[in-house]
Amino acid sequence: MPTPAQDAINRGFVAHLRVHGETCLFNGTTFLGVLGQLRADDPRMVGVTDSVSLLSVLTEALPSPRPKRGGSVVYAGKDTLRITQVPRDQPSGITEFVVAK
Repeated sequence: MPTPAQDAINRGFVAHLRVHGETCLFNGTTFLGVLGQLRADDPRMVGVTDSVSLLSVLTEALPSPRPKRGGSVVYAGKDTLRITQVPRDQPSGITEFVVAK
């Protein structure tokens, strides 16, 4: 059961997806995601040589089997993003993928 704060984050993210979400394609299944940039001081950037971003999606919208490290997701019908780290599931129901173009 999510806490009130986790529920608020989830509801805010759903609203964010409605406005800024783009279609993602993985194994023939589509879902919405939002692509953002990681800050240079983010610990996930340590040792990274690629241009990396963070793809955030609703966990419940992910297909089965889910994308995993080494897999690719087509974003907005044009960019192929390679998953570079193991996806992180947040308690708020959001999954974060660190991806490289």
